Amino acid sequence: MSPSTIKRQLQLERKRVLLFAHVFALIVYTLFIVHDYIILNQPQTALVEVGFLLVILLNLILLYRKESFGITACILLAVISIEVLFSIISVFNEPEVVREIFWSVILAPAAYYLLGRKGGLAFASLVLASVWGLYFLFRSNDSHVLSLSTMADYTGIYTIVTLIAYLYARSQSLNIQRMISYSRDLTYANDELKTAALTDTLTLTYNRKFLDEVLLELCTRKGDEVKFSLIMFDIDHFKKVNDTHGHQVGDEILSEVTRATRRQLRDNDILGRWGGEEFMIVSPGMGADDAMGLAERLRKHIQDYEFSHGLKIRCSFGVAEYVPEETSQSLIQRADQALYKAKKEGRNRTALSPAQAV
Repeated sequence: MSPSTIKRQLQLERKRVLLFAHVFALIVYTLFIVHDYIILNQPQTALVEVGFLLVILLNLILLYRKESFGITACILLAVISIEVLFSIISVFNEPEVVREIFWSVILAPAAYYLLGRKGGLAFASLVLASVWGLYFLFRSNDSHVLSLSTMADYTGIYTIVTLIAYLYARSQSLNIQRMISYSRDLTYANDELKTAALTDTLTLTYNRKFLDEVLLELCTRKGDEVKFSLIMFDIDHFKKVNDTHGHQVGDEILSEVTRATRRQLRDNDILGRWGGEEFMIVSPGMGADDAMGLAERLRKHIQDYEFSHGLKIRCSFGVAEYVPEETSQSLIQRADQALYKAKKEGRNRTALSPAQAV
């Protein structure tokens, strides 16, 4: 799974989280409205709850249409915070509702749930500071019933809940980071494996498997605009190099021929090792005349190239232009026949295949 896919799935998961939070809030506020209007007979309080419910409903529509995760999370948390704020203020005016202050404890996990680790920590800290600010603000009020020990108990409980929420959010964040890092490493490893599967390990050019795939893909394209040529070449008397100087020197020569050839090619030309001392070049958009010119330049360049161990290397080239509706095997056979012709005529030369499919 790629990092971009993981990020998209995380976005979808966050959307599901926000949808669940909105639906849960709508249910809770509906129960509040019923409780305040029917049981407590407080229509004004119920009307305020209706206002909160409408805001949450509009926020849910915004989430569906715009997918503004950050904005909708902040709005939902603001609505919950205002509700809790009213409950806290009532603590300093009505002695019998001192328990209401502990409603603010739910804001810590809610903040982490909706805003993430950093946003949750900042918001949770702000809530605790606000509660203490209200405590000192109402401290001179005669109806004030919260002692310092009660506030200390509240702070302890709030801090523990906040710490648990923070540690959970941090572990989730670390898991996500590890998942993305692992996905990147896995993607890189897969790319390396794919490259290795299509690369000749000695010359670091493409291997026969990749060349077969390229030719098959080009030959199965439809339309008259498909134009390319195939150049096959091999090193003349390469067996003599191996027999005289050893296979290690022969491997060095193969690598040097590859480097010398690559310098003369265009960016879109495809060079690969067909097998042994035989190479292949696929030249997109190039007709027979241009391909012959390229092959001749390569032949002369290799002939004049200064190879290691003072060796003089020569190559023979066979060129074939793709004929419409021709199979890849037919094209390869024609290029190979042209290469055989060049060798038969004395080597170190270039030969062109007739423009006729085999």
